[in-house]
Amino acid sequence: LMINLRVTVAARRMNKEELERRKKVDAYGGKIEFDLLPTKGFLDNCPIGNEIDIDKDMKTALKISNPNDIDFTYLLDIVHLWQAELPMLEGYAAADLSWVKIEKREVTVAANSIKKVKLTLNIPDKPEYRGKKFAFAIKATVSGTPVELNQVSRFFISIEP
Repeated sequence: LMINLRVTVAARRMNKEELERRKKVDAYGGKIEFDLLPTKGFLDNCPIGNEIDIDKDMKTALKISNPNDIDFTYLLDIVHLWQAELPMLEGYAAADLSWVKIEKREVTVAANSIKKVKLTLNIPDKPEYRGKKFAFAIKATVSGTPVELNQVSRFFISIEP
């Protein structure tokens, strides 16, 4: 008999808003589904020294898809691949997470819809970064679920020579 058991221990007590979200999730009663897209994004020849809007400048939009029949709030975090328990591609190094900014950490997505999330990248203009490859991930978690329910989007950056 093979069993996978996942236990989540809260680091702190939930605040009033989080408790309300938990009640909403419990009242929904259905299986919660969502997607964070792209699952794997490649940003080639990224310029350095200036802020880059990943959607406008690199033509790669970060999106959350909510196919459920009610609105949900998602919490977004910028993490290293190892923190999301994902393998690093050969030739890539962990990006400095201070380079990456998300416009809003909490994003509410209406029922049966898709919402873009503004994601920017600002890599300092330093010679040691030119021609290198880095990776980071965005982790989305459904707020209010009793067990952590998440999706991860990985980004692989190659910097202009």
